[in-house]
Amino acid sequence: MLKLNSLKAYLLVPLLSILTLFALPIRMYWSDELKAWYLYDQVLRIEEADNLLVRGKDGNIEIVEVTDATEQVK
Repeated sequence: MLKLNSLKAYLLVPLLSILTLFALPIRMYWSDELKAWYLYDQVLRIEEADNLLVRGKDGNIEIVEVTDATEQVK
């Protein structure tokens, strides 16, 4: 048997919804893996890529920009 608690229904639920809206952007700010999942698309060719997702042996994950180094090599 249940009885509706007006305080929970009309105050707590909207408050938790607002907090949830802010939780994802904050989590994405600190997590490069989440950022890559939500903000980037995977491509098959390096020529199409703007950034690379680099996973280190120690578990570090970083998003780095792809740069053209042909001028530096010459």
